Parts: sequence; structure tokens; C-alpha cells
Amino acid sequence: MKIIHNKVAAYIFLVVMIIQGCALPNQPYVKNEAPFTTPLKVVRYSTPDIRRYSIGEGLAIFAAGSIILSPFMGLAAFSIYHDVKKLPDDKDIPDFGKLVMDKFIDRAKNEIRDWPVMNVVEKPILEELTDQSNYILEFKADALEIKDNKGLRFATVVTMKDKANNVIWAKGYKYTSEQFNHKVDYDQLKKDSYKLLKEEMAFAADATVADFIQHVKNGASKSAK
Repeated sequence: MKIIHNKVAAYIFLVVMIIQGCALPNQPYVKNEAPFTTPLKVVRYSTPDIRRYSIGEGLAIFAAGSIILSPFMGLAAFSIYHDVKKLPDDKDIPDFGKLVMDKFIDRAKNEIRDWPVMNVVEKPILEELTDQSNYILEFKADALEIKDNKGLRFATVVTMKDKANNVIWAKGYKYTSEQFNHKVDYDQLKKDSYKLLKEEMAFAADATVADFIQHVKNGASKSAK
């Protein structure tokens, strides 16, 4: 009984850690904290692989692991499966992090009042960048998943930092195909060299950028009062 209790406790701890890890930032943009005297340096982190999550095959692995090992080890096997099932990289599938960054750059200068001049670094970064000469705006595509019968679940975070590396704006957004009634199966997404997937990714990037821009506007309007 004690062993079962320990496994249940460990499982609950794992779930709590996952939930905490999925929390997205929501720090308002305060215009008077961003006195831009130099161009805003715009960077993006290297985009992770898109992972396909198949509930049918995953449950089979979970069941097999539970029978052979234990329920908790079955869950571990299920998680490992999730991590290694990745989309092919030879189908001209766009880089989602770059897609979001490029769309934000195009829209921000036209839609956000007094938005600063931007100096874009095209090469993705692998670790946090500090620059005492510039404010930094960084984009990070954090988790890119495709779930069978549900479609895309793409999380992206944008962060603005001052010259002392203090965060003065941060916003995360998780796009899901379900919220826009775009639920699609993986088999549909991959037809015609992933044509539908590319279209859905473009739509997801637009929705993500729209959320970021509205968040900036909301923060700027409040700080102006």
C-alpha cells in the first residue's frame, strides 16, 4: 500500500510540475519604461522541432509499459514517445519562430503608435542575449505540437528587456486549432506535401502576433492615463 501511495504522490508531483512549466508570462507593456534612444534589437531563439502526438499509439505504449513495468513507468514511456515523434524536416515546413517574428515586425511598425525602429538579427540565438547598448525584443517558440484529431498546439513567448536586462514586457500565447474550430487530423495536415499544415501555421502565427500587439496596446493605453 505504501508503494502505491508513493507512486501516486510522484505522479501528482509530475502533473503539478508540468502545469507550472506550462504557465505563460503576462507582464504588461509600460510605455514610460521604454525610452528608446537606440534601435530595438530583435532576436529569436532557435525553434524546436514540431512533435506529433498520437493518442492511440501513445496509449498502447502506456499500456505495455504498465503491464511489463508499472503504471508510473508506463507514463514515463508514454512521455518519451511524445518527445521522439517528430515531423520530417525535408518538406519545406516553415520555421514557426521566424514566422511569428517576421509577422510581428511587419505589423508592429504600422499598428503600434510610436513603436521604435527595429534592428533585426536574422540568425537564431541558442542562449540568452545581453546587450548594454540596446533594448532587446526576443521571440521564443516554446512548444510546437500536433495532436491527432485536434490539430496544432503552438506556444510562443515574446519578451522585451532593457539595457540592464530587466524585463519590461512579456507575453505568452498558446495557439490551438480547437479554439478556432480548425480541428484537423494529422493525415489531413500532411497531404500534398503538408499544404494544410503550412496554411494552419500561417494562421497560427497571425493569431499569435495579433495577441501580442493587442497586449502592447492595452499596456500602453493604461500607462498613458
